[in-house]
Amino acid sequence: MTRPGPRGQLLLCFAGIDVLYGWGILAADGKTRASPAYAFPGEIFPLHAWALIWLFTAALLVTAAFVPRLDTAGFATAIGIKCAWGLLMLGGWLAGDIPRGYVSTGIWVGVAGAVAVCGRHLPASRDGG
Repeated sequence: MTRPGPRGQLLLCFAGIDVLYGWGILAADGKTRASPAYAFPGEIFPLHAWALIWLFTAALLVTAAFVPRLDTAGFATAIGIKCAWGLLMLGGWLAGDIPRGYVSTGIWVGVAGAVAVCGRHLPASRDGG
């Protein structure tokens, strides 16, 4: 197993965010699940499915951090889930179902942009990701 370089370390940071978000969806109580930001996505897929998508993404990012040939897939996946969630929130806002969905859109699409910029400019280490 290789030691993660700067790119791998960044993937590990984003994996931590994805674990927290996925776990947060799984552990949400009834009041939280009834909020618009959870109810709208829950109409598209069951919330546990969304949680598993976030957790699977985190697992892929951890793997990609240590396996250099998965580096590009890791960054694409990290960007993809955040853009997808941001656009989902935008759709909810435009549909009138998530009153402040534009805020979540800005956050998640902004984070996806940060992943893309950092991924493009961080050098790979000689050891790995």
